[in-house]
Amino acid sequence: MWLTARGIEVVGTDAWSWDAPFSHTARRWAENRDPTIIWEGHKAGRIRPYYQIEKLANLAALPSHGFMVSCFPVKIARQRRMDQGGRHHRGVSMEIARADLADSRVQELVAFHQRAMIQGSPPGLSFALDMWGLQHPEVAVWAVHVGERVAAIGALKRLKDERGEVKSMRTHPDFLRQGLAGSLLETIIAHACGQGLKVLSLETGTGPAFEPALALYRRRGFANGGAFGDYMLTDFNQCLHLALV
Repeated sequence: MWLTARGIEVVGTDAWSWDAPFSHTARRWAENRDPTIIWEGHKAGRIRPYYQIEKLANLAALPSHGFMVSCFPVKIARQRRMDQGGRHHRGVSMEIARADLADSRVQELVAFHQRAMIQGSPPGLSFALDMWGLQHPEVAVWAVHVGERVAAIGALKRLKDERGEVKSMRTHPDFLRQGLAGSLLETIIAHACGQGLKVLSLETGTGPAFEPALALYRRRGFANGGAFGDYMLTDFNQCLHLALV
């Protein structure tokens, strides 16, 4: 993740992968049954895609710089399995990229997010950014593309004191529960790390409409804490934080 956050897109190894030897992973699995330790290097590619060349030979013969590596391109599509409800998701191949704020599809999803936040919040307690706010120089916006559609959006606002704020996380209703929000959140976290930020924070609401997003944030390590910026904690508003170092 450290390499890919700095723009590295192709990596190589003389082993099978970047993961720990399977015998080592098997021992760790037997100790705590933690599924996150299995194929960690592979899972990193879900967060920020990269190309991996394995079983390279004669690496010691290469100079330290000034040489070219050529490789054939490979296109990979991720196929979703049946969920517990027995429904079959369509094969999903997503692309996460910086959003074009002039794209009408992005604008429509931003407007949908604003309406949903206003409708689901008490008066005066919705702080979703509009298009003008998303164009601020300190705000970076990403879009998740599935085919020709913009399926999700998310943003990172850089604050003072090496802090960033997660903003405008919204998945289109047609693409819920397909892993898009989790992948987008990891992209934002990786970018924040690459920018040298020390803390990621967010403000959100309380109630059933906010529970799916809260569950995602808490699974990733965000924890409730004090207010930041101009926010205030209320019976409705809450703030979560994630330490990046």
